[in-house]
Amino acid sequence: MEFRFGVDFGFGGAVSLDGEIAKSNYGNLWWGASNMNSATHLSIKPTRLEAGTHKMYVAGGEGCCDGDQTFQYKVGAHGDWRIFNANNLGK
Repeated sequence: MEFRFGVDFGFGGAVSLDGEIAKSNYGNLWWGASNMNSATHLSIKPTRLEAGTHKMYVAGGEGCCDGDQTFQYKVGAHGDWRIFNANNLGK
């Protein structure tokens, strides 16, 4: 499973998984509605994610003008990216 977070964090941000920082980037993260440039979003690919409940937090800083954000996931190396929402979890 892999996750990516298209954010608008001018001062950078981080993703934590189960209380541990999984990824941080303190550059200007502005995905601009495009996931083509992986340097402009946060992504994590946990090496081992056991079945059960997990907590993921995304936090960042922005000086002005928040833009659109997206949270996506995919299962398997050849899976399609899906928007992370309550309607498609587990599919």
